[in-house]
Amino acid sequence: MQIALKKFAPKHVEDWAPMLSDLLQEVTQAKIEVAGESFTLADIPQEKRLNELEFDFNVPVFNPSELSTLEQIDSRINVKYYESWEGIMNGKMDMFFEHNGKYYILDWKSNFLGDSLSYYQKEVLSEAMSENNYHLQYLIYTVAAKKYLESRLAGFNYELHFGGVIYLFVRGVRAGANSGVFTCRPPLEKIEKLERMLSMDVVG
Repeated sequence: MQIALKKFAPKHVEDWAPMLSDLLQEVTQAKIEVAGESFTLADIPQEKRLNELEFDFNVPVFNPSELSTLEQIDSRINVKYYESWEGIMNGKMDMFFEHNGKYYILDWKSNFLGDSLSYYQKEVLSEAMSENNYHLQYLIYTVAAKKYLESRLAGFNYELHFGGVIYLFVRGVRAGANSGVFTCRPPLEKIEKLERMLSMDVVG
């Protein structure tokens, strides 16, 4: 951390180092509960992590309006464009890691939702996820992760091996609690539906 601060913010090392140290402690000790599993990031050794896992895939002619069929009451999807698309989609997962034989996607979010922890509870986070279209983001990430694992893990089974997605809204994350933590594991049926829509082959 000190090395990074000296490189990117040399004038603020003394002021920012204590705050970043505190933030790191809160984040690594926060309670993560997803699909029946419970752990902290402190439980994940460095060799089990891939930071900034990038992926690319071809998208044939595709109508974005189809994405609205993935929407549910608690996970709205905002489709901004209705003209057909085609080309290459590029994305980057902040962290992809394995824990107890299951694989997870983690995304860091610095959104300011309010000035107290009450703004970072489950109900508020769900609304923030919808407002920022993060539900669509993690569905695309999950399809990419599924293809990645299918190509590298013999006998990959989504239900057995994919743990879920984790969004950490770091301003509200606290050690020993689950404030600021949004998790879910998208149903396989929804992921396969999106996969059929995009007819993609991951190449990254």
